[in-house]
Amino acid sequence: MDKNQIDPHPYEPYEDEIELMDYLKVLWKGKYLILVGTIACALVAGIVSFNMTKVYETKMVISPGILKIGDNGDRLYIDSLQNIQTMIDSGSFTGQILEGMEKPAEGDLPKDLSFKVTTPKGLNALQISYETSDKKQGLQILSDLGNLLREKFRTVVSYYQQEYEMQKDQQTNELGKIDSNISNVKAAIKNKELEIKDQSQRATEVESEIDRIGKNTELLISERNKFLSNKRTDDNVLSALLYSNTIQESIAYLNTIRNTANYIKSR
Repeated sequence: MDKNQIDPHPYEPYEDEIELMDYLKVLWKGKYLILVGTIACALVAGIVSFNMTKVYETKMVISPGILKIGDNGDRLYIDSLQNIQTMIDSGSFTGQILEGMEKPAEGDLPKDLSFKVTTPKGLNALQISYETSDKKQGLQILSDLGNLLREKFRTVVSYYQQEYEMQKDQQTNELGKIDSNISNVKAAIKNKELEIKDQSQRATEVESEIDRIGKNTELLISERNKFLSNKRTDDNVLSALLYSNTIQESIAYLNTIRNTANYIKSR
């Protein structure tokens, strides 16, 4: 053989090598047995599933109520979720629930109650689950549990309700006093507005009086000067004297009413 010639079969074949077709031939021969076995298993599973007791899961979500909100916004709850869950898990309400249950027409009452308590993510609440073959009984058990929880915290709720009512009455009284004060202030403001209006009217009258007296004074001064410019006689001198006295009185009165006007404006 030429050294440069490549052998197409460099390895010897195994004698015990089984081809895929051999497996298929074996399966094909037992096809009926496989089919019958599959159908039989399916029937048995269906019969067992049909005859099994159905189990129902009832759920209830509870959330502790808020008793009070502080000035800083902190909330005071009836109780913490941890304490409520501990009471349920420890069976604190099991005896009372079982005592209040009526015996069903078929079967017996459960000897114990097993609740599954979880905390939903992102909620300040508890989810309580109970599994039972009697869904009506399961609903009744969860309803009784909710009623017992409300009764458990009834005293605390009543206390805070009374405190709230007292605070409400106190704030109502304070608001009544504030309303009364507001009414008094409004009445006082109205009286002051009327007084200001009267004073404004009085100021207008005084200004008119000042203008009138000022014109009269100027007229008297002009008449007096005319008498003084004429030839002096006893009558002229007497008249000038009378004019001077009248002018002084007019000026004094003018000063008085000007002071009055300034006083009114300042008020």
